[in-house]
Amino acid sequence: TISLTYVTGVSLSWEGGLGDGDSTSDMSVSLLAVFASPVSGVRASDFIVDGGVISGFTETTPGVAFTVQLQLGLSGSVSCSMAAGSGSITPANTAATAITLTYAPSVALSLSDSLASGDTTSLQVVTVTASFASSVAGVSTSDLSVGGGVAGSVTPMSSTVYTWEVSMDGSSPLTVSMGAGSGGVTPANAASGVVTLVYSPTVVVSLLGGLTSGDSTSERSVTAVLQFASAVSGVVSGDLVVSGGSVDGAVVAEAGGVEYRVTVLISGASSSVSMSVPAGGGGGGGVTPACAASNVVTLVYTPSVALSWGGSLGDGDTTSASTVQLVATFGSVVSGVSASDFVVVGGVVDGSSLVSSSG
Repeated sequence: TISLTYVTGVSLSWEGGLGDGDSTSDMSVSLLAVFASPVSGVRASDFIVDGGVISGFTETTPGVAFTVQLQLGLSGSVSCSMAAGSGSITPANTAATAITLTYAPSVALSLSDSLASGDTTSLQVVTVTASFASSVAGVSTSDLSVGGGVAGSVTPMSSTVYTWEVSMDGSSPLTVSMGAGSGGVTPANAASGVVTLVYSPTVVVSLLGGLTSGDSTSERSVTAVLQFASAVSGVVSGDLVVSGGSVDGAVVAEAGGVEYRVTVLISGASSSVSMSVPAGGGGGGGVTPACAASNVVTLVYTPSVALSWGGSLGDGDTTSASTVQLVATFGSVVSGVSASDFVVVGGVVDGSSLVSSSG
């Protein structure tokens, strides 16, 4: 009498286009077990899994093909095998060669202050958050690649969420990313996307000489100060847009590219004067990096007026003349002057004698 014990072969493979030894960022994967001949008694517990947890088991072809769903995230190294004569499989199976995967958790970068990648901001410091798909360890400051800025120390918010304070260095744009297998991150992560921000420094316009926006002035010339949040270049006098006046002369740079001064001549043709810097500047867009729009400074122009006696009379003199001439000299051209505008004590204004010599 001779006899044989028949054992059926079994092969394991990953589904979803994955091959043995591949890397994946998917937290849920499935594998297919195919027996050489029909068997019975196959259970999820027959599969030996390391680095993952079985989350589902389906008999896809009766007695021949079985699908196992795995949940990853426990480790970067994942393997699955089946021992010979496993469990109650009938007829008994041969051992299945182990198949492996490398799990690399995905990581998404986001920005604080409702900012999205590609936005323009005047903030000098932003918070960058890295959200990993599963728990990781070993995240450090150097794992974040930054261009146009400097990352501070990393702050772990949880085992999956980490934040950095990133300071703009004044160049544009800011770029932030995290490379695959960055530094000592465990398990090694997949590469993130690149987050970008265009930095646009703020600029505040103010006035010298004790003037503030909304004040009245009789001066025909004032000095405007352009104060940028960080150093810029390419500023010209035309970057300050003036209504009711004009810029006089070239811009004067002060304080290492942060402060600039411009002389503004008030035309006198209107009582309303305003000045501001539009986004990017008003002189052709040469401000680098392009600035945000400034505040608007306004002034109310009230021309000065000086009174003097006509002829050779001076203030405080004595005269025996019954008629004298009064001269009113305005700081700029005005209209609508009438005899009633003059308040006279000890005399009467002769309205018919009012003469405008130069407006």
